[in-house]
Amino acid sequence: MSRPFGIAFTPDLNLVVSDIAHNRVLFFRKPEGDYTNGQAAERVFGQPDFNSSTGSTSAPQRLMSPTGVSVDTANRLYVADTGRARVAIFDAGTTAQDPTPIFLMDTPPQTNSPMNSPHAVYISPFSGEIWVADSRGGTGSLGRILRYPRYDLLVQNPAPEFILPTAGRFPFSVALDQFGNLIATDGSNRTLFYYPGLAVRQAANFYLLSQRALAPNTYASVGTFGPPFSDQTAVFDQVPMNKTLADTQVLLNEQPVPLHFVSPSQINFYVPNGAPQTGNAELLITRQSTGQVLGSGTVPLSNVAPGMFTKDNNGTGQIAAVNSDGTINSASNPAARGTFISLYGTGVGVLSGSPADGDVPSGPVNVSYPTRVFMGAGFVPDENIQYSGLAGCCVGLWQVNVKIPENIAPSGTVPLQVLLNGVPNYDAPTGQRTTIAVKQQ
Repeated sequence: MSRPFGIAFTPDLNLVVSDIAHNRVLFFRKPEGDYTNGQAAERVFGQPDFNSSTGSTSAPQRLMSPTGVSVDTANRLYVADTGRARVAIFDAGTTAQDPTPIFLMDTPPQTNSPMNSPHAVYISPFSGEIWVADSRGGTGSLGRILRYPRYDLLVQNPAPEFILPTAGRFPFSVALDQFGNLIATDGSNRTLFYYPGLAVRQAANFYLLSQRALAPNTYASVGTFGPPFSDQTAVFDQVPMNKTLADTQVLLNEQPVPLHFVSPSQINFYVPNGAPQTGNAELLITRQSTGQVLGSGTVPLSNVAPGMFTKDNNGTGQIAAVNSDGTINSASNPAARGTFISLYGTGVGVLSGSPADGDVPSGPVNVSYPTRVFMGAGFVPDENIQYSGLAGCCVGLWQVNVKIPENIAPSGTVPLQVLLNGVPNYDAPTGQRTTIAVKQQ
């Protein structure tokens, strides 16, 4: 051999090795016992015999600088035929001399995503899908990772069904871990781990983090683009909240945070009072008992992230509010002008005197930033804001007690916006807003 590169085992534990400089792949049959030093190869793929090494022919069975190899559960041999910009698939169990590939994955140059320099190929043991590290493909020829359907779904000149630009340069190997997560190495001397993506939202206004950052003392919600978080639904309805629920943890910059709700598709958690107030933080969802990573992403952080809970849980419309008599504010139960109404939200930022993470306050805890309330057609006087701070009933719940001015026009949908440190509770287009219901007396 000269420059052996890739190795793989067949289902029967026979060994295949790519031999770059000789433009071939060698097949070693497993003996009755174990392999022995100096054991000769039994068969050769890519060359007519053991003494040939040509790589300049256009014959379909000839290989040119083959690198990565893989074998699927049906004993098919996949070869990253780097020099010919393709993946050649052989029957690994054939006894034919100079076998011809049973399929060639070579995308025509005129297509949008032809292979350029495949360096590795890996067959998912879960789905049979074909992963290829195309070391010099894609924009700027910096490389990307391609995924193709399993063998029985391949068509002539197949196009990849998924293209992943790598975070580095020139990916050289690709594999999946035992949970189906992607791992690759690249020319930047790194190993790259990929996990299912996450959709993180502020739980009150339900903005995605592309629209609004999170902040300390915020109730947040996260969903997954990958497999389910859990096979069960669990709610922690006591305080202080636990940091493990349904064998699941949420880690913000490697620190577990309090959890309120875990289901297969959604997790609700509390951003601690000591969380960063700027920059990005790493968010990981893990299975506590095994350490399995269920999802990964980064979240932008800010000093405040105000949002008011609403009746329809979408961040607009009727605010979750309580009238001065303790009843729920609604169009059928409006608050009278001149009375106080309590509004509820989250996202108040770092608080002095805040309770332990995941617990409720034992008394009033005022917000650290100025609070203003826009109601109807203008701001209410500052002296009308009786309290802006943590509610005593729930973790991370922001309560604003405000007196309704006498000049507010009665309506079931009076526009209301709360600003914390100048940041409004919503940034909605015209026609979408948060409201309360007001009556004259």
